[in-house]
Amino acid sequence: MQEINIDPKEPQPLHQQIAEQIKYRIEMGLWRPGTRLLPVREFAGELGVNYHTVRVAYQELERAGYIATAPGRGTYVAENPPHVPADVASNLRDLIDETLLMAEQAGVPAKVFARTIYARAQSFVAPAQDVRILFTECNRPDLEYHARTIREHTGAPITALLLDELQAVDADFFRQFEVIATVLSHVAELQELVGESRNVLGLMVEPSYEAVLAELAPLPEDTPVGLICATQRLANNMERMLRGTGLVHLQYLPVGLDEPEKMANVFAHSEHLYVSRIGLSVHQGRWPQDKPIHEYVTRLDASGLRLLRQHIAQIRAEHAERS
Repeated sequence: MQEINIDPKEPQPLHQQIAEQIKYRIEMGLWRPGTRLLPVREFAGELGVNYHTVRVAYQELERAGYIATAPGRGTYVAENPPHVPADVASNLRDLIDETLLMAEQAGVPAKVFARTIYARAQSFVAPAQDVRILFTECNRPDLEYHARTIREHTGAPITALLLDELQAVDADFFRQFEVIATVLSHVAELQELVGESRNVLGLMVEPSYEAVLAELAPLPEDTPVGLICATQRLANNMERMLRGTGLVHLQYLPVGLDEPEKMANVFAHSEHLYVSRIGLSVHQGRWPQDKPIHEYVTRLDASGLRLLRQHIAQIRAEHAERS
């Protein structure tokens, strides 16, 4: 897989550099369904990167439907991955080459141009002012973060309210919204408030692994690492997800903000502390100053955001038909 090139000096994380280049080759038809990918360790060795860097890239690609893994077959391009039609792909490659050449002639290096166009693309969305979205979460930091992400990815106006705030409204309140969404863990609770006549869209969340993995992977065997989240259950989930990535060599000490009597023990015995978004919001300088405190935060899953965009597009199409 010599076609994949990475640059540690680039601001984009290495796992994203790998994933985006593989996506390009699959979408453009350069790698066909069934094409074998190198095993994680072999690919990591070829690129000269950490095993977890390639593992995270593969996990991201598999969640998005680009690749699949099966016993006896290893990792390979999925049977029906996201792709660009062949005639469009040919025109698109020509357009990319011409644009890069124009950028070079204007004195803009290809990598600088690529970073700029990528950043611009993140905010270049079709207007969806006719679609009204309600999004809810159980805590303010995650609510504001996820609502901002949805707004950036859809261009649609969004009303963001805490679940507790929705307890005080009646069923008529929800009729003004065409999309009602929350994270997957709160779907049942929100559905009860909304009523059976309306569908609630559940969005998956995933940890922002790349920085955490890069920091944890090199730590010595049995290093005690504190994991702090809103509740003990969520802190246990943090540990389970980290172990699921292969980081099993560390001693994890999970604790929730709802278990204050356990906090002192975690503070005393941890060499590193990883804290969720809500934990960081209540930190206020009261936690140990002699221990490194790292962010361990979640973001909305890319496939969930894609589903939301498709849902909005369908609503807008229905609006257009009625008009």
